[in-house]
Amino acid sequence: MYKRQAQDNLTRADFVLETTNSINRAFELQVDFFNQAGTVETSFTLAIDPSADNSEIITDFVETFEGDRLNRLKNSSVLLFTLRLLPGASIEQGTPGRIQLKSKVVLYFNIDNT
Repeated sequence: MYKRQAQDNLTRADFVLETTNSINRAFELQVDFFNQAGTVETSFTLAIDPSADNSEIITDFVETFEGDRLNRLKNSSVLLFTLRLLPGASIEQGTPGRIQLKSKVVLYFNIDNT
């Protein structure tokens, strides 16, 4: 019962991602949200720049879900992250750098005490 009430009162969701790239290679990050039948409900992709000197490049990204897209998010039960390295110099075991991902969701609810 509480799950249904929480979903009914959810008015917006912000999916917040922070990427850190210190590899001299650009990449794409695709985030897919699947329902229980395995069908994609919604998705988004972001592009991350390479780090030519292996210093950490931090990128912040916010994907907002409202309206119909929020309803599709509510129907989701599986979240899949796909990282694709874009063409560039080869990466081997000794290649310096790292890729780090952090994520969180900020939820907005309509709370009415009446």
